[in-house]
Amino acid sequence: MKQMKWMGIMITVALAAGCGTTTGTGGGGAAATDTSGGGADTGGQQGDSTKNKADVKVTDDANTTVQVKGEKVASAGDATAKTWGATNADTLLSMFITEAGAESKAIQIWIDTAKHPLPAKGIPVGAADSDAWVSYTVAGAALTGTFTSKDKGTIDVSPCPSEGKALVGTLNGVVLYNETPVGPKTLTLDGTFNLVFFGGAGAVKCTEAPKETDAGSTSGEKSPFAPPAGSTCDADPCDGGKNATRMCCPYGKCMFDCNVGCQSTMTKCMTDCPPNITCPAGCAGKVATCMAACPETCNVSSECKTAATALAKCENEAEPTCAGAGKSGDALQACKTDACCAELKAAF
Repeated sequence: MKQMKWMGIMITVALAAGCGTTTGTGGGGAAATDTSGGGADTGGQQGDSTKNKADVKVTDDANTTVQVKGEKVASAGDATAKTWGATNADTLLSMFITEAGAESKAIQIWIDTAKHPLPAKGIPVGAADSDAWVSYTVAGAALTGTFTSKDKGTIDVSPCPSEGKALVGTLNGVVLYNETPVGPKTLTLDGTFNLVFFGGAGAVKCTEAPKETDAGSTSGEKSPFAPPAGSTCDADPCDGGKNATRMCCPYGKCMFDCNVGCQSTMTKCMTDCPPNITCPAGCAGKVATCMAACPETCNVSSECKTAATALAKCENEAEPTCAGAGKSGDALQACKTDACCAELKAAF
């Protein structure tokens, strides 16, 4: 059932990608979370769910330092573009920090939550495609290159990822090694980040599930097909998951599998990137193109495409109004769902 929870998101995001827009809700609810496994820290540190922020010191082997520092209003578009924020592809959590300017800098952090359920402190950093790793790409007059972790440093991340909520963490003495013969041999990253999680495909693993309030349930849990907590929309997508024939409901599994496949290409693409700042953006573009093709791959009906595109358009148009009213996190998702309740019913 967790797989089906992403049905609405996958169809709507893929169709939105083809239309040049993005959305973060679709079929409703917070990001899927798997609570199996153990972690080193069960704390629930709260961050700012409206902004992405980072302040990281980068020290080279000559003890020269620069800062990767920035603050930007959180958006699903930035997370999808892999520039600011956090997403997931199944259990793989990806976090992105970017500072543009005369010298462009990008930090990317990957954690396999199957091996390191969150929240956790002291996650050991390894080489590319290991359980947890970090890369840093810089392009400027003084230095251009890509640096990747191997065996030194740790990462702290809290709390359990929940869509629309901030992940707060630190990089602790993370040593990155130069992949080219030019420039310093190593860089060391130390600093903090606050990155808003916008979900993705599949489920992260946590030591504890994020708590949601549901006024209509004494257990505090909502159906994975229900509108998000706090919404007044009376939609019942796919009859609570029991109806596999309604509008966009038949395409859930295929769309899920297709989008997971697209997302899984990101890590390999980033690993193979040459030392330039444009390659990561190219990887994001390839993933977006792949996702936009999923409706055709899955033979999604024209009626579903029309309905899902209308839902994506409505949610994107509603987001500025909801955010302008001070909504963020779960409240922002609920506001958009309420504004687009008719479109949600039509699609699912």
